[in-house]
Amino acid sequence: PGWAWKKLIFRPVVKRLFSFFSQPLIALLLFNGIFSLYHIPFIFDFVKTDSLYHALMNGLIFVTAFFMWWPLVHQVDGLPRLSGLMKLGYIMADGILLTPACALIMFSGAPMYATYTDPAAWAEAMKLCVPLDLAEKIPLSGPEIFNTLPPLEDQQLGAVLMKIIQEIVYGTYLAVVFFQWVRTEREKDTLSEPPYIEHTVS
Repeated sequence: PGWAWKKLIFRPVVKRLFSFFSQPLIALLLFNGIFSLYHIPFIFDFVKTDSLYHALMNGLIFVTAFFMWWPLVHQVDGLPRLSGLMKLGYIMADGILLTPACALIMFSGAPMYATYTDPAAWAEAMKLCVPLDLAEKIPLSGPEIFNTLPPLEDQQLGAVLMKIIQEIVYGTYLAVVFFQWVRTEREKDTLSEPPYIEHTVS
């Protein structure tokens, strides 16, 4: 609820930082920039080598995603809000900015990530999500134990699914915002119309 967010946000230092990072343009560029950087092969493979790096990157993506959604969904009085038309443009810009990361992976002519092609890198990455005592009992030779697709096709399928899911989420919210905007505009038009007065002839 708005009152709870007010107690958290409306503090001297917090409000200044929050106001900066929740500005629509900054929030858009930060989230999509961090998300795209994460999918650069050497960064992705490096992050998968250590639980601390992995947690920091996931935390950073989560926080920037929070700020990215904030201008669209918040209901806190006293903080700027986007109009219906601006929300529509914001969501479309979001979809466009996320496309390069998906396209880079989708149209690559070769597997990009050592994490999914190099058995040593794969085993190191598995330590992030599989307990060591369990890892010793499971033959974690490589990702092929979970998937029969060749690495390149698997990578391309992952990129396609990432893009499709993103389009479904953004498209659904785009429809919600659009119909809310249309309803609001109709209500404004109704309120601005002069009252109808019936004239009778005596």
